[in-house]
This record gives sequence, structure tokens and C-alpha cells, in this order.
Amino acid sequence: MTRLKPFPGKVKHGSDLQSVLKARARPKSGWLDLSAAVSPYSWWDERGQLIQFPVDVHHHLPESLSETSLFLQQAINDYYRASKGFESLAVAGTQAAIRNLPQCFEISSVWTVAGSYGEHALAWRQHGHVVTELPLQEIRHRLSKGQAPDVLVIVNPDNPSGVVVPSEELKRWAAVLNHQGGMLVCDEAFMDVTPDDSLLRCDFADNQIVLRSLGKFFGLAGLRFGTVFGASEVIQQLDACMGPWTVSTYVALVAAHALQDRDWQEEQRVRLASCSRLFEASLPESFDLVGATSLFVTVKPDNAALLQRYLAEHCIWSRCFEQQNLVRFGLPRETDLDRVRAVLQGYR
Repeated sequence: MTRLKPFPGKVKHGSDLQSVLKARARPKSGWLDLSAAVSPYSWWDERGQLIQFPVDVHHHLPESLSETSLFLQQAINDYYRASKGFESLAVAGTQAAIRNLPQCFEISSVWTVAGSYGEHALAWRQHGHVVTELPLQEIRHRLSKGQAPDVLVIVNPDNPSGVVVPSEELKRWAAVLNHQGGMLVCDEAFMDVTPDDSLLRCDFADNQIVLRSLGKFFGLAGLRFGTVFGASEVIQQLDACMGPWTVSTYVALVAAHALQDRDWQEEQRVRLASCSRLFEASLPESFDLVGATSLFVTVKPDNAALLQRYLAEHCIWSRCFEQQNLVRFGLPRETDLDRVRAVLQGYR
């Protein structure tokens, strides 16, 4: 048998309730899964019935100049309102872009934020790049001194800390990187609630790459759709690495309709902000609040693993980051808030 490459390892994620159910031998009914930072309100559940799919949606291969493709491109342009110069590429979830983007570059030095979304560091390492994970403050310090890597990867707002780097600061970082021929990759998976803070709204620089996801804000994580923005040559290179037909016609239609539904988006921003405020107010005083966004809340208890086990005993599943001693909660619906509050208040 031909030798396999060394196993690259896996990153632990939320939304893994099935493994918990197997270990605890309990039925799924009755569980409240807050382990994934995905909106509890889904566009599909509330508006999907309005879509009329063509009869050949599952038969023909997706075509770049088809009516559906042009409809999707217009929806992307209207929703993201990226500055002139950014080109876009629809992908099968930003995770697909994260895994393929490192192939577009020669071996590089890469900085990522320590403790941030682990798939970025894993993907760059897997393709032979030299990755250094640094605290955000150390990255700030080094860049202020003119030190820069070939590639800087930032998740903004950060996952799981919720820290937001202002777009003006990111622009300064991009300028430092550009002076040395470097690239800034900004993963904005949680930016939809505050779109004006996006790097896409700033003046275009050809060393900026921005990743956006449909899964979190729209509650469509299972659809697997995202968009990558960057300079033309970057987008063309990534497109070649991704290969043909990355987004199905079915997914493209759902994504386009969701991106054009302005009324639903405005309602979603209001209720997510409300859910976040109410959930934050329900936290016990003993918890150290690390970060709160309109899609998740992260706390630092005395013992993160112990808190996760306690919650699981009450059929509430959360996301534990043991190395950082953090627990991240996706937002519960307001109708589930009393249940969560009662369980949290009983924790000692």
C-alpha cells in the first residue's frame, strides 16, 4: 500500500452533540445545543418556503453565466457592498476556502492569533508554511515596530474571545504588511450583525483577503456557503485551487434569496442583539465575562471543563476551550433563556 502522509490532526469544534448523546446514552429530545455559535433563528425555517426552485435545479451542472449564477453575484454585491477593487468568489463554506487558500502561496511565514479559530493555523501548517501563534497584543507590538510576516491571519470578531480589531487598525496593519510584500487574511464569519465594521467597507488594498460566511448570522451552517473577497489575481488563483462546481445550484439559489432579504436581516440583527444582552445579564456574577457578540458569549469560570459537565447533566451542551479555561455559549432563543438562567444560577 502506498504510504499515506502524516495525519495532520483535527481541530475540535462545537455542534458535536451526537458524540455527547452517544457517550451519555440519552435521547436528543430535551437537549439545548449551545455549542455552536450559530444563530438560533434560521432564515430557511422562516422564509425558505418562499423560494421556487427550477425543475432542473438538481440535474444540470452549475454554470458561471447561468441565470442563477448572475442572480447570486448581484445578491453578493448588494449585501456585502464591498469597496471597488474587491472581487468575490462563492465557495462551499468558508472552511473550504480556509483549507485551500494556503495552496495559493509559496512557503511563507504566517502569524495567527493564539487561541483563535484553530482551522487557520492547521491549514497553513498542513501545506508546509511556518506558523507562529501569538497573543493579539504581541502582534500589535511587532507590527508597530515594523516587524511583519508574509501572511497575517485575523478572525474579526475573534472566536472565541469576541475581541474586535477596528477596521482602521487593520488598514494600518495591511499597510505595514504591504511594505514587506505581505498579505492580511481577515475571517469575518461573525461580522454580519455589525456590517459597517467590515474591512470590505474600507478602501481596497490588493494585499487584503476577506472571508465571509452565510452560516452564522443566517442560521444556515448546514448549507455550506461562503464568499471570499480579494484582488483579482488572488481570487483567480483560489478559484483554480478549489476546482469546478464548488457551489451547487440549489445552494446558490438559497444563498441569493437570503442575501437579498433585507427585512429579515434587519429583524435578525435586532433580536440577536436582544438575545445577547439578555443572556449576558443572566450570567452568574462569579463568571468572568471574556467577550460578548451578537452570536455568542464567552466566559471564564473557575473550571471550564467542570462547568461544561455540569451543564451537560442538565442537558445543555456548550463549547469548552480547556487550554484557555473558557466556555463559549451560542445564544439561546428568548423562550429558552429562563431554562438556561436557572441552570447557570444553580452552578457552584
